[in-house]
Amino acid sequence: MRTISTPVFLTCVVMAVLFFSFWAYWPLSKPLPIGPATVLSGDTLVIHERAFRLANVHAPARAQVCRDRHGRPWPCGAEAVATLREAIGDFVVSCAVQGPEQDGAAPARCVVRGEDLGRTMLLEGLAVAIGQPSTEYLGAERTARFLQKGLWDDPDHTDANALARGRDGS
Repeated sequence: MRTISTPVFLTCVVMAVLFFSFWAYWPLSKPLPIGPATVLSGDTLVIHERAFRLANVHAPARAQVCRDRHGRPWPCGAEAVATLREAIGDFVVSCAVQGPEQDGAAPARCVVRGEDLGRTMLLEGLAVAIGQPSTEYLGAERTARFLQKGLWDDPDHTDANALARGRDGS
């Protein structure tokens, strides 16, 4: 029979103690960002009383009014909220936090039924890509722009450009 040397045995014991100590102190008081969601705006939602802002997208404020290609006002903020609610439906949302909390909301990539909610908002033309968006997000925004959906209905893109500047600060 082969015996285990004392240093190897002690290393295994220490590793097991560390593992179980970490597991015992896992912050169970904070639920994981998975569950039913409440929509606050076109790019912000709440899961288990924690706010998440869709990373790398910016949607109009809830009460914001935009103009279409004919200069007519339309409630782009309310439409963004309604679209995000519709995309979520009664399904569970899962969010992967992308960075530290800012303005009371953690930037996150949120998914429902396998669909990325940020990409959905970009495809509908009810958000703009900001920061360092993925090529997937840039492609979704270009598609909405090409189809003149939502914010891109205005040929001068006045509302979309203002929205992009508003979050980026440029």
